[in-house]
Amino acid sequence: MNDLWQLIGGDFTHLTRILSRVLSNRDAELQIRQALDEAEIPWSEITQVYRAEQSFPKNVVRLALASDCLRVMALSILADGEVDDDEIHTAYSLSEPLSKIFASLGRYSKYDNLSAEESLNFLQAFIDDPNWFGGDDDCPTNFLGLRLSSYVRIIFGKCQNIFRVLAEIRPSVYLYI
Repeated sequence: MNDLWQLIGGDFTHLTRILSRVLSNRDAELQIRQALDEAEIPWSEITQVYRAEQSFPKNVVRLALASDCLRVMALSILADGEVDDDEIHTAYSLSEPLSKIFASLGRYSKYDNLSAEESLNFLQAFIDDPNWFGGDDDCPTNFLGLRLSSYVRIIFGKCQNIFRVLAEIRPSVYLYI
């Protein structure tokens, strides 16, 4: 049984800080918004409701990264149509902390205190969700955290911190899913 949050939680928090710091700069956000617009991702529309919050852009970055994590995990666990006990534990170990981030979206508020028994329902609700930060295949925010990380790296190539953090993100996490 694997505790995925224990493996990636520190990296998640660190990457959230870096991306939030970069996106807090107006000029940097403008450049990233232009890159996202070119990729037909409506950054201004997605972030409009969050801009009034004091935690912007951290709130959007956390949702984007959480959505990326859930998408990869859910697709991996649900891929074969069978879910065993180890997969349920693994799903819960990552879904539980991420469900608290998703609870800020009204449609996920019932999962704020996620139990192990509810984790598969939470993942299915996520996979079926076509709204922003949902896991539906046609969702425009699919892999938004990855895109933000990539654009920050491309646009601000001299930013050594982002290179280091991206290199440290544990690709081996996929082996545990």
